[in-house]
Order: sequence, then structure tokens, then C-alpha cells
Amino acid sequence: MDATPIPLRFGIMCRGRTLAAWQRQAVEMLLALPNVTLALLILEDAGAKGKGQPRLPLQQVLWSSYRRMLRKPAATRRVCIGDWASQVPCFTCAPQRGWSAADLHLAEQDVRAIAAYELDFVLQFAFKGVRGRILDTPRYGIWAFHHTDVSRLREAPSGFWEIYHREPVTGAALQRLTNGPERAVPLKKGYFRTKFHSYRGNIDMVYGESAYWPAALCQQLRLDAGQLKYPPAGAARAGVAEPQLPAPWQLLVFGWKMMSSNMQRVYGALFLQAEFWNIGVIEQPIQAFLQPQLLQGVAINTAPLRNRHVFYADCFGREENGQTQIYFERYDYRTGQGTIARLSYPWQPDEQPAPVFDLPYHLSYPYLYGPYCIPESSEAEQVARYDLRQQPAPPAQPLLPGVPGVDSTLFEHEGRYWMMYTRLDRDPNLNLFIAYADQPEGPWQEHAQNPVLTDVRCARPGGTPFRHEGRLYRPAQNYSRGYGSSLVINEIVELTPTTYVERPAAELTSLHPEYSAGMHTVAAIGPNRTAIDFKRHGFSPSALQHNLRRLLKRWHP
Repeated sequence: MDATPIPLRFGIMCRGRTLAAWQRQAVEMLLALPNVTLALLILEDAGAKGKGQPRLPLQQVLWSSYRRMLRKPAATRRVCIGDWASQVPCFTCAPQRGWSAADLHLAEQDVRAIAAYELDFVLQFAFKGVRGRILDTPRYGIWAFHHTDVSRLREAPSGFWEIYHREPVTGAALQRLTNGPERAVPLKKGYFRTKFHSYRGNIDMVYGESAYWPAALCQQLRLDAGQLKYPPAGAARAGVAEPQLPAPWQLLVFGWKMMSSNMQRVYGALFLQAEFWNIGVIEQPIQAFLQPQLLQGVAINTAPLRNRHVFYADCFGREENGQTQIYFERYDYRTGQGTIARLSYPWQPDEQPAPVFDLPYHLSYPYLYGPYCIPESSEAEQVARYDLRQQPAPPAQPLLPGVPGVDSTLFEHEGRYWMMYTRLDRDPNLNLFIAYADQPEGPWQEHAQNPVLTDVRCARPGGTPFRHEGRLYRPAQNYSRGYGSSLVINEIVELTPTTYVERPAAELTSLHPEYSAGMHTVAAIGPNRTAIDFKRHGFSPSALQHNLRRLLKRWHP
């Protein structure tokens, strides 16, 4: 890439001199990029939409009143557009209604005036339903946010119906508007775990994360505008649907469902939902997990776990001096901290877990690559490896200093080394990041599309990547129904420094009859053996004390 980034000019369609907080955040992240300029504010003259302007229906009035009764999401609060807009030219348009009351059109002279600014793209925060030649005037089109699952063709109210119908994920997309029958095509999509207990939290999560997307697309444009590949309309129809506003009785049901979810959440966290993880080994190759239905009833050699205050999880294994060693997270509810330990396999009845690292912060996910261990150490704000040949207390060798990486997973593919991870500061279950290098020790470079994936169902790594019949697969954690609810295995279709494409291949739930609540790690141990973990729920006095401490710390930091 050139030393001087390609200049990009953009405009904003808005109403007046205020924006929602999340919209202002999106603009500020764009302006933080070098050589990106806000060149035009396109203001909507809301009083001149023509005789076809519909009156607000009763359900719209009721919904607006109901929403005001709720705590207003921080993301949607109106804020000043910012000092950066004081020198930006403004152009006011009077849109007219088309044949359909839902469509807006700009006058030809307005389109020509906007075209004179030679914009690369426009962010749409107003002019809802705009159609016509204006959509093709910016070089890369008009970009609009759609804060619901685009495949469901539901538009409003955002974040409401997902809670009402208890759908596990809430979708969102940044789209390019078109004049075709599909009306819009997605440029970037995301899937978030629905917060059933909080409408406000749901909105803040989805809107806040989507604010990153315009800046991410600009980074892609600078590398190769052709990377903004639009999927076929029939395969990923984005569409624009009429709002499905709730009826009055549905608003009452919605309030009850949120209150019920809050009660279940607090009661479960304190008394019933302590997680008890354990690890085991299956005498099957990891490729067998591509057909999980064939593994039902398979023998699992479960690790002996006798301490009710402790659990084992995140297991990886390798051969050392002719014996299999299993490395794992040992978590103690009494201290609220995980450490890395190991046991020999086959399990020895009287063997106690041997500590591997003695560090002052939480450790988990001891990923093994050659003689090295790369544990999850996001609290230390680094991704580091440790040479297991140096005992005790091998020194850390930073790979990604300053990066609070979570569950970092290293592998080789087509002559390069790749590191996949999520980040503690960007929801560790939501966004997949990639780095690459020519050597395992680095130097490492960030992938051009980071984060390459925003999807709570499959972002976070969950074990060792593997090959089968010439194809590359990676295990990933599915957080859509709760932490560790299941694993998915995705096929990596395309992986280069500038592109990433994957598709689902299989989903795994716990194979252990006594730990049936979930799993989140599957790791190969040689060609014919696999380590897995699994969990159950139950009551634990030490877990109760731990959860109470967390609640008190949250309320009184």
C-alpha cells in the first residue's frame, strides 16, 4: 500500500445540526483516518415532502410514548454534530414523495448540485426511503444502516422483536442502497447475542458496534475497491420492509418478558447457574467431529475432578517424552482466577494437576504450537508465547504486544503463519481478528479487514484448526445461547492478507451425559485422539460468594 493513503471524500444525509451519539461516533472514526474528508452535509427539509406524506399511525404514537418511558439508550441520544462540521458546506434538499408513499426522490437540480462535490460515498442518517439517480451519484454509493437481521426483512423497531420473540441473535447491516428490486445490498453484517433483560442494552450494543463499520469499509476501499463484493440479491436479500410496530397488548407482554428475564438472570447467577467444567479425551481423530451425529455415545475418558471449588476447561494436549500431557485452565471459584495446569494421560487416579505458569493475572486457553504455549492473557494486554522446554517459569515472548487478545490460535497456511483471536476491548465473543507473519515469532501484521467477522455465533476460536480432504477448518465458540453453549466448525474458504471467507460445516453440543450443558474446546492430540471440554450447571457456595463479590464491585467500584 502507498505511504500516502488514497484520499476519500464523503457526505452525510442528516436532519439539522444534531446526530445520534452512535452516528457521531461513526463519523468521528471516519475522520480519524488519514486523508478522509467530510465534504458535504446534505440536510433534509422535512417540511417539503409533498402531499403524499402519511400521518403518524396510532401504533407509531403509542410506540414513541412507550419508548420514552424506558431508559433511553445512550447510543440514540441526540448530540451536537461536532466542531468538525463548522466549516463543512451544507446543502438543503426538499425531497418529494414518489408513486409510493414510502419512496423519496430528489429534484434533478439537487442531484446535480450534490454530484459537483465528487463524493466517494454518503452516510444516510436521514432521507429514509430515498430512491432515484442520487443513489448512483457518489462513487461508491449511499450507505445506510439496517439494525435488524436483513434476511428477515424487518426494520422497526430495532432490537424490540428479537427480545419479544426471544430470538438468540440480533442482526445488523451496513448496506448500499440500490434502485433494483432488492433495494439494498449488504456491505458488512453483524450478529449479536440478544440481551433479553434490557432493550437499552440491546440497542447500545448493536448500534455502538456498527459505528465501527464505515471506517472499516474505507480501509478496504483503499486496498481494493473490488473487495466490496455484493452478494447476489437472491442469496442475501437486504430489502427494506415496512415497520412492524407492536400493538398495545404486545407492549405489555414485552415489559413483562424483560422483567421476567431480569429476575431469572439475577436468581440464576446467584443460586443455580454456577458452571462446572471438566475435560476428557476421545479416541477419535478431530476430523470425526465434522459428523457429530456419528459420535453420539462415544466413550469419553473424563479427567478426575474431586474439588467442588475448582473446574477444568480449555484443554490441549501433546506428546512429551513418550507420554501424552494435557494442558488446561484450572479455575478456582475461591480466588476468581484461572491458572494453567497439566495432567498426564491416561489419567492417574492420585495425580494432582501440576502448575505450569505462576503469573499474577488470569490465564486460560493454553494453545499449543510446537514446543510453545500461547495462553489467553488478555488482562496483561498482550499475546505472548512461552517455551515449555524452559521450566519453571519460562519468560514471556510477546507476539502481539499491547493487544488484549482472547483465545489466540496460531496455525500455518499456504506459506504464512496466521493468528486468530478476539479482543477483550471489543467484546471477546463477537469480533474475530486475524494477524499474519512469515515466521511464528513475527513480526505480525494486522489483517486488512479486521475484524474479519462480527458474529457471536462463531467469532471466538475454540480449538485447533485442522485439514480434511484438502480443506481447512477451524473450531469456534457459539455464544448465541450463552457462554459455552456449543461449538461450530467452519470451513475456511478464503484466507489472504486482504480477504477472509468462511462457511459453517458442523455444530457440536456436549457429548458427555453428565455434563450436557455445553462445550467450547476441541483440540487434536496427534492423528487419532482428541481433547474436549464440557460443562454442567449447579449450585456452589464458593461460586455464590464469587458472584456476590462481582455484583458488589459493579455497584460500588
